[in-house]
Amino acid sequence: DGPAPDFMVIMTGGQPNVGVDSATAAAAAKLAGTTIYVVGIGSGIDENFLENTIATSPAHYFTSAEFSDLETVLAGIASCTP
Repeated sequence: DGPAPDFMVIMTGGQPNVGVDSATAAAAAKLAGTTIYVVGIGSGIDENFLENTIATSPAHYFTSAEFSDLETVLAGIASCTP
């Protein structure tokens, strides 16, 4: 069976605005072998940034119109392969 893969799910309702540079943090996590899934929630998000900079690949980016849709999105993530 081997070790479980490392992954993280980031859910955001906006654009990065505080703390550590998110692009640098995402790059370091990917370099360490972590698969990053991103869920952009609502409107006014920078989808291009989340999909192409933060998520491991565009296939690892999902959108949700509102928080009530998260169950469906998370089921989709669970069926993905790293």
